[in-house]
Amino acid sequence: MHKVLLIGLDGATWRVLKPLMAIGKMPNLKRLCEEGSRGILFSTIPPLTPPAFASFLTGVNPAKHGIIDFQQIDVNTGKIKIVNANSLSYKTILEIVSENKKTVVSINVPLTYPPAKVNGVIIGGFLSPKEDKSFVYPKKIYNLLSQCNYKIVGMSPKKKAYLPIENIIDDLISVETIRFKVAKKLINEFPWDVFIVHNYSLDTVQHAFFHLLDENVSEEEFLKIVKFYEKTDNLIGELLEKIDPKETTVILFSDHGFKPVKKVVSLNSFLYQKGYLFPKISTKMRFVKMLKLAKIKRFIERADKKDLRYKLYSLLRMDKEARKKAVVRFTSGNIDFSKSTAFAKDGCFWGNVYLKGNLRKIERDFECLKDNEKKVVKNIFYPARLYNGVFLEKLPHLVLRPEEDYSFIPGSPHQELFHEIDPKKENTGIHDLEGILIMWGNRVKQGVHLKCQILDLPPTILALVGLAIPAYMDGRVIEEAFSERLAIKKKEKFEAIERITDFSSTEQEIIEQRLKDLGYF
Repeated sequence: MHKVLLIGLDGATWRVLKPLMAIGKMPNLKRLCEEGSRGILFSTIPPLTPPAFASFLTGVNPAKHGIIDFQQIDVNTGKIKIVNANSLSYKTILEIVSENKKTVVSINVPLTYPPAKVNGVIIGGFLSPKEDKSFVYPKKIYNLLSQCNYKIVGMSPKKKAYLPIENIIDDLISVETIRFKVAKKLINEFPWDVFIVHNYSLDTVQHAFFHLLDENVSEEEFLKIVKFYEKTDNLIGELLEKIDPKETTVILFSDHGFKPVKKVVSLNSFLYQKGYLFPKISTKMRFVKMLKLAKIKRFIERADKKDLRYKLYSLLRMDKEARKKAVVRFTSGNIDFSKSTAFAKDGCFWGNVYLKGNLRKIERDFECLKDNEKKVVKNIFYPARLYNGVFLEKLPHLVLRPEEDYSFIPGSPHQELFHEIDPKKENTGIHDLEGILIMWGNRVKQGVHLKCQILDLPPTILALVGLAIPAYMDGRVIEEAFSERLAIKKKEKFEAIERITDFSSTEQEIIEQRLKDLGYF
């Protein structure tokens, strides 16, 4: 029976990989591209890891699975919670394959914690709170991970502010080397039909160091980052040595693409300026708060003759910009939703905008948003025109895609509209829509240029292993990639899944801190 090996490269983009293949830095990837087929894999809108992997695992669009960000509101309690495997209301491809008496192995795939009890192995992804027996199934697999010193994630990209680049890169290489060591052991010793291993550290590298992948930087700095890509290519090559291409189709994919960022735009500041958004705090109250802060500042300056506060700021890594942002947060207050007709909420990199007002007018305003005569909004997407499902009314009314070099945050009403990125301290890369797709193996045609959606992967995987595709899945089988016609069977019956376990408060705090360290919160 035919097998499928999937290798996820989080955030991989052709704008980086093509030049590296051209100069001989990624020979294994180049061989797969030349011998197989490759192309663009479009992510979800917005292109974030949670909605993208929710669609990859379930085969349904965001309006059906309801995940567009790292957080969701619990309808029963009203509390905000981090998404996990129990946020998925449809069966995953791992569960479908397993229920059909086939075997799955999944390593580090997002939204697989807590792990389902499958016919096979699941090692939870980067939204798993910690490395213990709770993030693996079966639990005996944890012994292998503890022997290898397995880590879910490596160093935070924030450490680039005070650590040498090579220290961070070497740490992330170590994390992925151990991950692929585990993958090689399981691929050898464990029977499997579908095998997935996901390299998450690539996303961290590109968030932190995308500016150093530019052709204008020094060769020394460029090569420090390229070292990670070279090692990634080696790890892929070593894993491919363990499989038989006659009986295995290999799929390399990324959940989204990447692009550079130089300026961040506060959408709620823009909406406030345009009269769509109103803060709860009045102008008078804001003035009172500013006066209080000024009094506190003068008192500290008089008391602290030796300037010890600056040493404290240094220890807390609170530079002038960080202190300025804290003041804005203190004096801005929350949004008055009863008066506001538009506001940005949740999300990062792209803009999630919710409306109660004139759609056409706000469209024109966003299209006219400029930074020194430079357009800031590249595209405006309307989820209601793209998706369908029971969660459609919970999705943003508009999703804004930023132009090159820009990123969006919700921000606060009184925040500066534009903030220039400091490459030494802040992320210089953000997500984009176009990910990568490479397909390779004896059944794959050579040289086909592919143009697919991440939603197309689940039905393609099921067709490759000879299983029926649930009729509710929104994607298609990528038939043009294969030299032989695949038997495509449809399954009409749909069984809803009820999942009840959430993160504990401690686990939620761990994941929130990790997402802050990675720059998502």
